Amino acid sequence: MWVEHWSKTHQRPFYACVETGERRWDAPNTAPAISEGYDSVIGAAGAETDELAMKTLRTFHNAVKRALITFASAGRTGLRVMDVCCGKGGDMHKWRPYAQEVHGFDGARECVAEATRRAQVTGNGSPCVFRYVVHDARRDKPAAWASLFGEETHAAYDVVSAQFCVHYFFSSRDLALHFFRRCRESTLPGGTMIMTYVDEEVLSRRLFPASNSDDVPSEGSAPDDVPSEGSAPDDLCRLTTTVPKRAAVPYPYVFGLAGCVPDLAEHAIPREVLRGVLRDTGWDITRDETLLAFAEASCPTVPSDPRVLRVSGLYRVGVLTAC
Repeated sequence: MWVEHWSKTHQRPFYACVETGERRWDAPNTAPAISEGYDSVIGAAGAETDELAMKTLRTFHNAVKRALITFASAGRTGLRVMDVCCGKGGDMHKWRPYAQEVHGFDGARECVAEATRRAQVTGNGSPCVFRYVVHDARRDKPAAWASLFGEETHAAYDVVSAQFCVHYFFSSRDLALHFFRRCRESTLPGGTMIMTYVDEEVLSRRLFPASNSDDVPSEGSAPDDVPSEGSAPDDLCRLTTTVPKRAAVPYPYVFGLAGCVPDLAEHAIPREVLRGVLRDTGWDITRDETLLAFAEASCPTVPSDPRVLRVSGLYRVGVLTAC
């Protein structure tokens, strides 16, 4: 299994093989770069094997994000918003009732082009200004994300949003610290960050169903089980890993969602690790719960399709306050 990492020295991604330890600069054919992977699914919506279930999943997750945005806005309007890893700008309409400016960036060029196209269409007659640029949040420069949009480096935002992307910044603790520190630096004191992230406890149970997830093999010992594919035959998503029973924390795994997310390596985020990173980068946790619990309390309806619930059950919702 090849996993994408980030070289702080060279400011570029590199790739490491979990089984052999081999490293290389160019992405192997079996593991596309994260940005290339997302660009590859532009226009692929509707190509999945179960269109109705996937449409239900998209509608449900959009409803969850809409409720999360409403909660973060707290009845305010005229907000300045930073949409980190904005993808194709899918949250654009959700921000319109609350935001005056939405700035978004992503490392996937085709996704940003699509977001820009959508902004040009949706911006007609809208008081909210949407702007999107290509940028990799792992980079050290520019000194402030606001300068990507021609603003002063001290300019900050009321809300920073990071939806379904945090796992790409946990290939190392230093990278996670860098990411959340930049999010904090981009947020006004008392401002808000909202995020959806993978629930490591649920993930571990699915990837290692035959083992006790708290058991970690001692150094030099062979694992007493071989991780199997963590997906049922009719699952909408694919989960696989080659690591033995959480041998590395955060451990890598591969996640794929037909028509939405190609098979890409992600990193599990144990909650205690995440909380430590947030504490060290100036964030207080205002709200942290499963996506399904948040949806039960905040959304008009919750789907009954067990395949949809199985995907949604992988995630948690977080609301943070800048100290």
